Amino acid sequence: MQGAEAELHGLMEDCLKVFNNLAAAQMKIKAYDAALQSVENVLRCQPKNVKAVFRKGKVLVFLVLYYWPELCLF
Repeated sequence: MQGAEAELHGLMEDCLKVFNNLAAAQMKIKAYDAALQSVENVLRCQPKNVKAVFRKGKVLVFLVLYYWPELCLF
């Protein structure tokens, strides 16, 4: 059973790397809502993932800048 657990852990690590890289790609095409979702997927499993935390901060800054004019109208 220990080998299966190690394999599962490795697959989970790979999946989290994919989500982290997906978030970076989504940020490049300015798909900030999707990038935030991808980063949240990583942080759900690894709350201290430095790359994911950094990317979440960048995404939130872009989202605030994007929605700020709309928020000022109310």
